[in-house]
Amino acid sequence: MGHEVGRGMNQPRPRRSRLFWGGLIVGWAMIGYGVRGVFVDSAATRPTDLARWVVGAALVHDALIAPLAFGIGWLVTRALPRRIANPVKAGLGASAVLIVFSWGLVRGYGRRATVPSALPLDYGRNLVLGLAVIWIVVVAVVATASIRTRTRAKTTA
Repeated sequence: MGHEVGRGMNQPRPRRSRLFWGGLIVGWAMIGYGVRGVFVDSAATRPTDLARWVVGAALVHDALIAPLAFGIGWLVTRALPRRIANPVKAGLGASAVLIVFSWGLVRGYGRRATVPSALPLDYGRNLVLGLAVIWIVVVAVVATASIRTRTRAKTTA
């Protein structure tokens, strides 16, 4: 393979800091605690179903979601000017994250007739409101960038 930017091929890698190693140890400890919890509470977590879901989610991400996101980002970059493309890509990314995290709420997974306080809100409406806020911000950023570009053009002319 090639070399890292700014480092010669034969130069040794820089040593990792104490912060890196401390974060690594704390992170792996947290992962270990979570995996332990899956098996300790196996009646509730159903490790086999969880493993199937995690592997399936990874496959769907790698085979469908990541190429789709890359393709859309590439198309937006090619189709729009830079001052517009970057905010639009940020808006698309934020929208995707919001939709993914709210999908279970919108679908009502976990809602029970015997527990009226479980998922009591109108999550579909809230998703639409959240998306509206994201795109209002995108439009404001694009409008601001357009105004700045016009102002600069007038001052230099």
